[in-house]
Amino acid sequence: DIETGRRRFEIEAVNGRRFTVGKTLVVSYDFRVDPEHEFIDGHPYPIAMGQVLQAKEYQKDGKQYASYHPLFIFELSPSGYNIFGVPIQKAADFRNWVNVKFELPTAVSLLPRVKVWVDGELRYEGNRLFHVNTSGQGGYLKDTKISFKFGLYQHHLSPKHLESPAVQSINIRNFKQEVIDKDIPDAWFAPT
Repeated sequence: DIETGRRRFEIEAVNGRRFTVGKTLVVSYDFRVDPEHEFIDGHPYPIAMGQVLQAKEYQKDGKQYASYHPLFIFELSPSGYNIFGVPIQKAADFRNWVNVKFELPTAVSLLPRVKVWVDGELRYEGNRLFHVNTSGQGGYLKDTKISFKFGLYQHHLSPKHLESPAVQSINIRNFKQEVIDKDIPDAWFAPT
């Protein structure tokens, strides 16, 4: 993506497949900012470490396409690591391993909600809207699919930033993800 001012190294989870709205995504992993990691000097945008995307599939000229819209973004910046807007680790703790787990139900009837655990402690549970805006609608759309990508993704890079010698390296271990059918408790429906 260098020609468009982006650089990325991402893995698409769920074996590269999208899953239908109505299921729950559960992801856990250990994360550590590598001691050699450098942020690009003067670049104002954080690194997108993970993206939950909503895809609307359609056909055109006999071919299958999908239009992607980001729902949630995990952000790594010089000040800290945030998932769904939830602080996971401050910069002072970089280079230490941290365990992350989240559970994300994708029911159309719900505003996006999430549970986030950090080192086994439930850090957030609620329906605060994070980076959600799909075609002007702040929720899940019917007849769409969800995909999850994880890695290093930077955008809006100027030619100067693209030429940066900064080494960017993070560590992930014990990565697990599953897509499950799960009843959503009534508590999810209560405003928080």
